[in-house]
Amino acid sequence: IDVAHFRNESHVQCHGLPSGDGTAYLVDPSGYPHLLWEHDNEWSSVASGMGLQDVAIIKSLPGTWRYYWVIEDTTVVASSIAVNTTVTHNLAPEATLKLTAAWGRAPLTVTAEVKATDPEDDAVTAEWHVPGNEPWTTPVIGSVTDSFTFRDPGVYRIFIAIGDDAPRYEGAGAGYRKVLPATVRVYPSYLPPLHPTRRLSPS
Repeated sequence: IDVAHFRNESHVQCHGLPSGDGTAYLVDPSGYPHLLWEHDNEWSSVASGMGLQDVAIIKSLPGTWRYYWVIEDTTVVASSIAVNTTVTHNLAPEATLKLTAAWGRAPLTVTAEVKATDPEDDAVTAEWHVPGNEPWTTPVIGSVTDSFTFRDPGVYRIFIAIGDDAPRYEGAGAGYRKVLPATVRVYPSYLPPLHPTRRLSPS
């Protein structure tokens, strides 16, 4: 028995079959039979096909599917098709973010340190999103630091997207991402450094 996959169909080819009334069918993991082909077999080599709808059904029901070819009430071919019961997911990197300052007077220079590891040892990258700057990407090998300056007073919300070079799950596209957010408060230069929870008392 040979299994050949084409663009729109999957074909099962059987060789050396006896002649006679033949029936080919699949039995799903729950035991329900799906008729594929029923015809009088006059050749020793016959192919039965599964269209897109049949293939979609098989993909949606994991487990072991069994393929049978019966001729004149005798099973001449018995085979199986295994469909994965679980999808192998890519684990997200583990990462932390630490700032040298989360508030202060303008201009305020902040150094951020990112520490990251990947449970599957995939290469890790950090994509930096800092207000007033174009996003940039740096590799993370253990840890990485970068600095940026906020020159005007305000509340700045930054985030760093941590990703790896593997797909989110088997057969998928973009890698998994973990987002590290942080908020930086910058006060006018003529004010002393203030604790964010304190308020100025009226004079």
